[in-house]
Amino acid sequence: MRIMKNNYIIITLVLAMFTFSCDDDLNIAPQSVVTVTSFFSSEDDVRSARNGMYVQLRDIMESDQYLYGDERAENTEQTDLGTGNDVNRNTIDPTTGGTDWGAFYSLLKDVNLLLIKSEDVDFRDQSQKNDILAEAYFIRAWTYFMLVRVWGDAPIILLPIESPDQPDLLPERRDPVSAVYDQIKMDIETSLSLFSSDEITDRSYASKVAANMLKAYVYVTTAKVEGGGATDLGTAQAAINQVVSSTDLALQPTFLDVFRSTQATSEDIFTLFKSLDEGGGFFASRYNVSDSFWASLSDADKAVIPFITGSVRFYTTTQVFRDQIVANANGNIDVREKVYFLEYSDPSGETRHIMNKYQGETVGTSNQWTDDVKIYRLADAILLKAEIENALGNTAEAIVQLNLIRNRAGIGDYSGAVDQSDVDEAILNERGVELAFEGKRWFDLVRFGKAYELVPSLIGRESEQPILWPVSLGTISLNPNLEQTPGY
Repeated sequence: MRIMKNNYIIITLVLAMFTFSCDDDLNIAPQSVVTVTSFFSSEDDVRSARNGMYVQLRDIMESDQYLYGDERAENTEQTDLGTGNDVNRNTIDPTTGGTDWGAFYSLLKDVNLLLIKSEDVDFRDQSQKNDILAEAYFIRAWTYFMLVRVWGDAPIILLPIESPDQPDLLPERRDPVSAVYDQIKMDIETSLSLFSSDEITDRSYASKVAANMLKAYVYVTTAKVEGGGATDLGTAQAAINQVVSSTDLALQPTFLDVFRSTQATSEDIFTLFKSLDEGGGFFASRYNVSDSFWASLSDADKAVIPFITGSVRFYTTTQVFRDQIVANANGNIDVREKVYFLEYSDPSGETRHIMNKYQGETVGTSNQWTDDVKIYRLADAILLKAEIENALGNTAEAIVQLNLIRNRAGIGDYSGAVDQSDVDEAILNERGVELAFEGKRWFDLVRFGKAYELVPSLIGRESEQPILWPVSLGTISLNPNLEQTPGY
């Protein structure tokens, strides 16, 4: 939430919080403005509020998943089309785009409203209401987990904004990291207790499996970064075992099977569906050759490079990342390499490449950007289990899990040293290749303590560029209660 002192802006925000999707289909989001009293009066109203919550989540993920999860890492760089940005160069300051946490607090505002106002709404089937509440608690926990990993201390807001005159409208402070994690953990437990089934019935909605995946991520992070140690690792292990044992999940036969389908696959745990009508997206506008440039490609290149409308090749994958893939493959050919380094001939004669993990859907003579926004999938869970097991000293089991993903990629079993630190390095490398551009890499580097070692723009800059982001100057100027992130 962008913290505001101006009453006009506050009133506008209060009115905006009553805007919801009014259709059960997550892919259609017509808007209307109503009062709290009139809106939350029926079961259908609660369902509409729930769908609006998911639309907001997808909007955040489409724009911010890569920004916070990959752009600061070593796998991406600016092309010749522009001067780059502060995030990619790791020269972030309070004026940098992305330092405003407003979108996350806007989502929390609507989640809180749903949780509070649905209490008095009767459902024909109480279990269905409980599932919706479970999803809301999951999304609140997920949102605070993003906030605490990006900004550290953050205001904990658990009540909806219903009036510009209500007390305590402006947070008095940024709550400490420990308190934010406590709230995250409480919300996860509440979510798990409310889900009526262990099954994944629709992968476009949160489920008990997704909640356990989030729980595993939270506890392995607090174990490794916040001093939680073996106790938190044990909790993470129990949670991830619930995920990988789900009978609703199975790895796809090949890596591309996960990303060349316009529908959720058996590998997906939680993925936000995007329809043909919606189009667009972050990657479509930044990672593929432009419409006009595509026309100048050779016929051979056109046969393998999709024509995606609205594209501009502003970013591409780095040589550092390619070297990681080759080294990780141990003399084999990693089938994933051509996804991240799809080569083509520039009209100037130079060989260039694009990241081609996402292609969208072919419609007529072009592709429209319809790729789901993948939040969690089974390959991610398997590698997370490998990380947790290795941290607990169960290195042999960690290698078993690691090999599941390596063999699907065609690079064979891990054959390196089997001491804990070397296996840790292998797991981090494997996660880097398997999950690149899915919003995981930066957080992995931080969790493994490798950001200042592996990101070229951060090497030797521990005292210059903090891991955490600053809060935007605009946010702080509107609420003087908030202190800036240390180091800025």
